Amino acid sequence: MKRIFSMFVFILLLTTTMAVAQEVELPDAGTTPDSILYGLDRAFERISLALTFNKAAKAEKRLQMASERLAELKEMTDKGKPEYSDDLAEEYDNNIEEANEIAVTAKLLREDKSKLTELIALATSKHLSVLDRVKEKVPEQAKEAIMKAKEASMNGQENALRALSEDKPGKAAEINLNSAKGRLNRAKERAEAGESEDVEEALEEYEDMAELSKELAEKDADVAEDIAEAFNEQLEDLDEIEDIMPDVKEKVKEKKSSSLERQRYTLRNLARNKPEEAAEIFSKAADARLNRANAKADEDETEEVEDEIEEFGKLANFGNEISEIAQGLGKNTTTVDQLVAKATTHHLEVLAEVYEKVPEQAKAAIERAMNKSAEGRETAVAALKKNGALGDISEEVPESVSDKIPETVKQRIGIKEKPETTGKPETTGKP
Repeated sequence: MKRIFSMFVFILLLTTTMAVAQEVELPDAGTTPDSILYGLDRAFERISLALTFNKAAKAEKRLQMASERLAELKEMTDKGKPEYSDDLAEEYDNNIEEANEIAVTAKLLREDKSKLTELIALATSKHLSVLDRVKEKVPEQAKEAIMKAKEASMNGQENALRALSEDKPGKAAEINLNSAKGRLNRAKERAEAGESEDVEEALEEYEDMAELSKELAEKDADVAEDIAEAFNEQLEDLDEIEDIMPDVKEKVKEKKSSSLERQRYTLRNLARNKPEEAAEIFSKAADARLNRANAKADEDETEEVEDEIEEFGKLANFGNEISEIAQGLGKNTTTVDQLVAKATTHHLEVLAEVYEKVPEQAKAAIERAMNKSAEGRETAVAALKKNGALGDISEEVPESVSDKIPETVKQRIGIKEKPETTGKPETTGKP
């Protein structure tokens, strides 16, 4: 009997070790709750857990059990047996919580903790997509259990990513950004299907992940750069969702506005270490808002033009703020100021194009945006002139741009005309 028991223990430990070594995948459902053998199957599972003494291995076992409950939940749904949903979802929740509790609070070796939290974060991201599909199939009375399981999955991922970020901020940010992209893809997919409730749900889940991105950006300058760039991509996705399903326009606008605010926060952090990169990302973000406003003007969608111009207005002078942050830390801001001067010149040009396309009631908002861009350009040019670093940047707005702006507008916002350089050297009066 001792020999048989020892062999049994060895097999269980070997199974646990193999599960740890494999990539996170949703397992085959195997024996399901509608089988008479299910009780025996679960008894063996409990014995396996009891005989797993290493903390990290126990957490991984809990994660494996969570994946198995989810596989069973999916199988029961596919079989048209949603009556098992509540219990399976609750057990999924419990196992995810237990895995995270060990990963976050147990005294583990640093490499074990990082490995474990990464595993949990990756698994819960996959689980979330599975739960989306299950939720589409179950009857209304079973949806609450699925929503609880989704909440547990998201909480589990968030806790794991925070712990992972202590040692691997880049990996934590990568997983979180991929998850956020997954939520936006889900929103687009459901928008195309005309399911506004699912779209709003996915957007709320995206919001939580975007907020965590902002937090993770504080950990490392390279991470902050990646996240600031990702916000530009996420805003493009939100634009697309808004165009696919106008019914959720207000909700999308809300998420766009909050994402832009998080991006500005992230860029402020980035400016302390990488001001030039921050200025380049700012320029892309501002360009995106203006290009969308221009496209909406072509479609005679005046309200959308005004919305985009309003968001652009929050970015218009942000380049100068980046320069001020860098300057306050004693950094050379010449390149930043040059980027800002060129960006704001381009912004004035695009704004002039939009101004000509929109009806009279929208022109005031665009004129205010022009004024901000002109002020931003003037500030950057003044800094460059002071440092003798104007280079090929004209002190005044180039004629090719100013010609596109109505005279009355130029007078109101204080743009002085000056022809573009002819390439002839300036005379200084000195011998």
